[in-house]
Amino acid sequence: MRAGDTLFGIATRFGTTVRALKAANGLTSSTIHVGQVLKIP
Repeated sequence: MRAGDTLFGIATRFGTTVRALKAANGLTSSTIHVGQVLKIP
């Protein structure tokens, strides 16, 4: 992840949804951090 990335932006870039990203990564909030590695469903 890079500075300025959002779950919505990542979901759009990879053709998935914010809900799917959160579920795949066990996230309970929309807060993400620079350098965090996310699984893309």
